[in-house]
Amino acid sequence: GGFPMCHGAGGMGAHAMFGGKTGGTTMIIGAILVLTAVLPGAAQYLFLIPVPVLAAMLFADSIQMALLVKKLKEKAEWLIAGAVGLISFTTHNLTVALVCGLVMEKTWRYYLKKQALKPERSQT
Repeated sequence: GGFPMCHGAGGMGAHAMFGGKTGGTTMIIGAILVLTAVLPGAAQYLFLIPVPVLAAMLFADSIQMALLVKKLKEKAEWLIAGAVGLISFTTHNLTVALVCGLVMEKTWRYYLKKQALKPERSQT
């Protein structure tokens, strides 16, 4: 019941952070992983990558992802982000959190649009 999270968001962010600036990098790593899975005995070579190196890369990427909250400007954006985090934490279902976040965001944008179209009352 989920959506691409690791390589859908963080993985692509990590690719860019570590030098892969085009979509080709994602295709190259994907092809390598598919070949590793398909070729007999190739998966054993994945264990040659030291776990501390993977941990350091994951930590650096998680910091980059956490810094995205700096782009939130309005109080409503912070509330939506917090609600999505709380929903995903309590339900353990990222799809539910994603859908709720999308509904909250669309509702907030609709409200802002209605407020912008509302004629101001002139004071006489």
